[in-house]
Amino acid sequence: MAAMASYPTTPDHDHVSAFFLALADLVGVRQTAPTSDADAVLACELAYDRALINLSLQIGVDTGPEHFVVPERERERLQKALVEALPALQEVIFPPES
Repeated sequence: MAAMASYPTTPDHDHVSAFFLALADLVGVRQTAPTSDADAVLACELAYDRALINLSLQIGVDTGPEHFVVPERERERLQKALVEALPALQEVIFPPES
């Protein structure tokens, strides 16, 4: 199996895994507890934002907690940047409508 190139735009597996897990948790909690458990939703959103920030920094996108004044806008910007850098994430981040 070929090793991934080690240059700044290649994220390490730990950051990618953390991102996938945080995204799955966020989607799951939003589906099961959209209004009844606001604390769980907030916790998952924060975990997702952290994973999103870490993965974005790994690929060279300038971000950090200070950019989250309007969280939805920064999430969308980072998600688009991730898809641009890693096209395989398109359907994971922006799943096609069923």
